[in-house]
Order: sequence, then C-alpha cells, then structure tokens
Amino acid sequence: MTGGPSRIMSGPRGEEYHVATSRDSDKSYTCPACSQTIAPRVTHIVAWAVDSLMGREAAQRDRRHWHTTCWETFGRTRG
Repeated sequence: MTGGPSRIMSGPRGEEYHVATSRDSDKSYTCPACSQTIAPRVTHIVAWAVDSLMGREAAQRDRRHWHTTCWETFGRTRG
C-alpha cells in the first residue's frame, strides 16, 4: 500500500496522524479535501489517526487517501 514507513504528523485540525506516501496502487480513491478522484498509480498521501476510540486497527481501517497538495493545505492557514 505505501512506499515506505509512516511518520507521525499533525493533521488538518491538529490531530496526530500516521502519514505514508502511497505509490503503485491499482485502485482509485476520492480525496476527502477536494472530493476529486486520485487516479491509480498516482503518488498520494495515506493518513490515519494515531488515536481512535475503537483501537489501532479501527483507525487504520478508517485511513483516507489524499492528494499530496490537499493534505499539505487542507485546514491549515498559510503564513
């Protein structure tokens, strides 16, 4: 699923997320920020919450696929 190990980053609303770069996927996804399709084999961000009331496995199942630019800008203010 991912091109490497995940790292911990602050998400759009300040929550902590595991974040990884996805490559080589044969599936398309819908970006939660812009609602546009991420085409197969397009490098993008996969993010899932560090903490979940339902546990670590539930958080990973709820992971979302983001355009890289959308992840970098969604919910963040620019200085």
